[in-house]
Amino acid sequence: MVMREGFAASASVAEKNAAVDVEAPRVQEAAGERRAAEEAAKAARKMDLDKRRQSAEQAVAERCVAAQEKNESVASTWRR
Repeated sequence: MVMREGFAASASVAEKNAAVDVEAPRVQEAAGERRAAEEAAKAARKMDLDKRRQSAEQAVAERCVAAQEKNESVASTWRR
């Protein structure tokens, strides 16, 4: 009887080990997919921030040019 219980326990452990062996690659694959998705999201955020920064820099440059033109216009009006 003791041998049977030991054999049953060994079979149960073997089944669990087999299940882990099957599941381990799936877990690793899922982790790899998650890392890839995180990297893609990070790259997308960086591209979005770069576009926003460029847009903001362009807007500032345009405002500077407009302010300079206005100042020149006002200065020329006062010279008359």
